[in-house]
Amino acid sequence: MKHGEAEASDPIMRRCLATAERTMKYGLADYHRGRVTPAENRALAACAVFRGDVLIVESEHDDIIPHPAIENYLAALKGAHSLTYRVIQGADHALSEEKWQQAYTSLLLNWAT
Repeated sequence: MKHGEAEASDPIMRRCLATAERTMKYGLADYHRGRVTPAENRALAACAVFRGDVLIVESEHDDIIPHPAIENYLAALKGAHSLTYRVIQGADHALSEEKWQQAYTSLLLNWAT
C-alpha cells in the first residue's frame, strides 16, 4: 500500500483533508486569521444590519474561534442597539471547567435580565 492510499482510507485523515478543502474553498483560513468585512461574509453582513441587543462571550484560550474572528463580529455589530462583549479569563472553547461554565451562565443571566 502506498502512502497516499493509507491516508485516503483512514477516516480521520479523510475528515482532516475535507476540512482543509472547505477551509481553502470558503476562505475560512483568511477569515480566522484577519480582518473580514461584511461585504466579504454573509454572516457578518447579517450582523451589520442587525439592530437588536447582542452579547458576545469569548473564551480567553479558545482554539476553535480565534480572537480575530471575534473582532470581525464586533466590528460588524456596530449598529446594534446594544453590544456587550465579555471574555471568560482562562477558559477554553468547550468551557471544560465548572468555573468557566458558571461564569458563562452568570454572564448570560445577567445580560438577559
